[in-house]
Amino acid sequence: MVIGVEGNDGAAAGRQVSGGSLQSGAARHPYRTLWPSASAQRFVSPPPIPKPLPAPMKLRAAAEHAGPCMNLAGVDLVSIRLVVLCAESGSLSAAARRGHLSLSSASHRLTNLEGLCGTRFFERDHRGMRLTEAGAVFVSHGQAILQTLNRLSDQLTSIAAGPCSGDVRLARPTSRVLAAGA
Repeated sequence: MVIGVEGNDGAAAGRQVSGGSLQSGAARHPYRTLWPSASAQRFVSPPPIPKPLPAPMKLRAAAEHAGPCMNLAGVDLVSIRLVVLCAESGSLSAAARRGHLSLSSASHRLTNLEGLCGTRFFERDHRGMRLTEAGAVFVSHGQAILQTLNRLSDQLTSIAAGPCSGDVRLARPTSRVLAAGA
């Protein structure tokens, strides 16, 4: 029995089978998985993995495929704070300084966040950065998230301090006060 195997160049090569097993197919390509095709006697290699897109293409591709269900699990608080600081200062370098980040790290964080959300938050030019409509929505929600976290931190700090509250009064014996003054 002969089974056809498609090679890297697309040409089919026949292999002789004895005992119902494919000879030397897996031995020469240990990392290739052979997928069964429509015919039970023919195997084809899996489709090639697409090459990564350049950075501007990633944003367009992410925007096209994002749809209504975006997975924002990769968004971290440092990146949210960075976008809010950029909106307040109008400059990535000033936001990076205020956020205690290097300019390179801030730029990468902003680019990754925009790619994750599938849209640009700022229009950049030689004078600075201006919020887009999506950026304004993100900043308003980001400010709410950061304010909620500040309130949470305050409440947890007060709980950790204990249940005691109220005024504390200190008193000294008057005999020590009189002795020191005499």
